[in-house]
Amino acid sequence: MIAVCGEALIDFAPIEISDNRAYLPIPGGSPYNVAIGLGRLGCPVDFIGKLSDDEFGQILRKNLLSNGGRDRFTLSGPEPSTLAFIHIEDDRDPHFSFFSNNSADRNLTTSDLPKCFPSEIQAIHFGSFSLAHEPIASTLEKLIEREYNQRIISIDPNIRPSFVTNKNHYINRLEKLISFATIVKVSTEDIRWMYPNQNPNKIISEWLHSGPSLVILTSGAEGSYAESSSGIKSTSPAHPVTIVDTVGAGDSFMSALLWWLSEKKFLNLDSMKTLSENDIQNLLLFSNKAASITCGRSGANPPFANEIEMDY
Repeated sequence: MIAVCGEALIDFAPIEISDNRAYLPIPGGSPYNVAIGLGRLGCPVDFIGKLSDDEFGQILRKNLLSNGGRDRFTLSGPEPSTLAFIHIEDDRDPHFSFFSNNSADRNLTTSDLPKCFPSEIQAIHFGSFSLAHEPIASTLEKLIEREYNQRIISIDPNIRPSFVTNKNHYINRLEKLISFATIVKVSTEDIRWMYPNQNPNKIISEWLHSGPSLVILTSGAEGSYAESSSGIKSTSPAHPVTIVDTVGAGDSFMSALLWWLSEKKFLNLDSMKTLSENDIQNLLLFSNKAASITCGRSGANPPFANEIEMDY
């Protein structure tokens, strides 16, 4: 079983109606999307977070449960739901306008966390602007520090610069959390923002020396790259697809990656160190395929198990 911790929000995706732009509300948020992706692949998954009591929060909870997720660690609160408007332009990655002041998901505090998790939870995944947005960022930092010796810690920074008020402080926090992680998935855009003009492979090697067992770099149409603490390096091309949009592709990659590791019995601290070159290559192939399916349709819409080959 895997737990996912962080933000859950409503994405407003642009649609055209009679030559006018409108917005369709869709459940989203990077960690939430990872939980949905895991549930759709058939992996038992808990979502750790806080949802609003408002109608959007009810939509988020219902969608989580209907896609195989569990809400036993999902709190409710009177604060409003976070809203995000997606802007999609030709030849540019999607960008977002967020409305999250005093929202429910960002108001997760340490007192909201269970004192311990059941041993059946093999891994906890963290990511995106929850790691930059207070008070939840400090809450997650304490949770990572508490849990990192007991189970797999997975991190995807999925940086949203608009939420970063102090870049140096934020990067220092990410570097600290990465040192506690077992698995790190990062995009080339994230690394370029964190370390302008530096070689991403050099950064990955430095991170591996600080603690993680596996670091994966995703580069959109250029595919993905992985490096392990044992020195294995592997690349995989992106799976060919006619792109509709790329919203949620990285989250689908992440959920597929965690599913594969769980399915192949690698999701524990010792087994992660035994991944072979062939294992890592298959992991990348499977995760790239999941991301490509999401790119082939509108919105953060991860694949179901019957949509993706399981023979990698």
